Amino acid sequence: MTGCIPIGKAIDTLIATRCIVSGYRPLYSNRDFDPFVVHLGLEAAT
Repeated sequence: MTGCIPIGKAIDTLIATRCIVSGYRPLYSNRDFDPFVVHLGLEAAT
């Protein structure tokens, strides 16, 4: 399957969705949130 973006665990998807909708900036250390940052506009805390 080309063009698929792995999104990690389901809980990561729920957390990222909540952060995007509410404007939260999560602080994270794993790469599961990177696709949300790149493709969906999630802003990571620095």
